[in-house]
Amino acid sequence: MKIDTAKTYRDLSDEEIKKLAQDIVLGTVFTSHHVPDDKPGELVFLPLLFLTDRELAIFKRDPPGMMYERLDRRAPRLVNDLPVFKTVHFLSVEVSDKVMVECERFSKHMGNVQMQHTKEQAAAKKSKILSLPFRK
Repeated sequence: MKIDTAKTYRDLSDEEIKKLAQDIVLGTVFTSHHVPDDKPGELVFLPLLFLTDRELAIFKRDPPGMMYERLDRRAPRLVNDLPVFKTVHFLSVEVSDKVMVECERFSKHMGNVQMQHTKEQAAAKKSKILSLPFRK
């Protein structure tokens, strides 16, 4: 996997942001924000296992705000009760924040108060994304 954050981070239109947010709230998209704090993200998003040192350095310099994939793209088995994906999409922090705002808006519209997002939670998840224990 070659990492060039200018090409790696998806730039979504406002309509794509709304659609992604709806899919997240409706449960058809799994994100790095769904991964429990005690579980390593690379067990869910397998491409993370194959990042080179150079690619890791790029991500540490310009970390993703969110990783996601559609649940219909998951592998047939679960690991630690979590889906496993052979592919992953990355969003920048800015786009991720917009998606999470739309998630909150759509969630409230649906009467679902379960989805809450704060910058502290996003920062904690972002640092979790970068804490790849196999690289230490």
